[in-house]
Order: sequence, then C-alpha cells, then structure tokens
Amino acid sequence: MDMSEVQTRLTRKHHFTSAERLAILAQWEQYASTGAEIGAKSAFCRRVGIDVRSLSRWSQEKRQGLLLETEQRQTKYVLTKQERIEFLRLQKENAILKAQLEQSESAVEVLGKASELLSALAKSSQIRTPPLPDEPAIPAAFRKPKPTE
Repeated sequence: MDMSEVQTRLTRKHHFTSAERLAILAQWEQYASTGAEIGAKSAFCRRVGIDVRSLSRWSQEKRQGLLLETEQRQTKYVLTKQERIEFLRLQKENAILKAQLEQSESAVEVLGKASELLSALAKSSQIRTPPLPDEPAIPAAFRKPKPTE
C-alpha cells in the first residue's frame, strides 16, 4: 500500500488498518533514515492525524510480529464486552477458589500433624505394667505348718 492511498484521520475514533499502519511506518522510517529536518516528523504526524506515541506502539507491534498486513480494521479488544465481563468474573472467582484451596490444604496439613501427635501420645501414655511373675513355690521347709484342729 502506498502512502498516497492512506487517508488522514477523520476523527479521533478513526482506526487504521494494518496495511495503512505499515505504510505510515514505512514513510516514518524514511524520514528517520534520511535525517529529515527538525519538525518534519512532527509535521508528518500532524498531517496523517496521529500521535508520535502511536508510531512507537505500532513499531513495537511490528517488531513483535503482531502487526500483520490485512485490510480489516483492528479492534482494541478481541473479546466482546460480555465476554470481558465474564472473563473478569471468572478471574475473581479463580482467585477466591485458589485462596480457599490453600486454606484447606493448610488445615489438612495441621490435622495430619495433630493426628500423628495424638497417636504418639496415645502410645506413650498406655500403662505398661510388667507382667507379674508366677508365684514361686515356697519350699516346704519354709512354710508354716497348717494348724491342725
């Protein structure tokens, strides 16, 4: 696309196609490479009806491979308004669920440690009485004689 085919911005809400953006960037790069006079680049921006920051953003998009040559107008958002609202709602819900999961995992960990502690206490607190030895038989010589009636 040639720069002569690019229309100036009619309103602030006017959006350029990718092909128009690439043509404007090519013209801008010509100004930059030829060392144009001071103010020539600004005059170019005013003539086209764009801001220098737009050129910087487009240039960055081009380097990142996001600015491709198409004749379709690019919208700011890929999602519709309802989809964006739903997306934001789901993000909030996801954050809440992650916090609840973390809290539940902490509680399970604490309960596991408490269970181990209680089982260790139960084992250690059992009364362990040594078994009583069988009564040894007392030799007859040491026994009291049974009283005879």
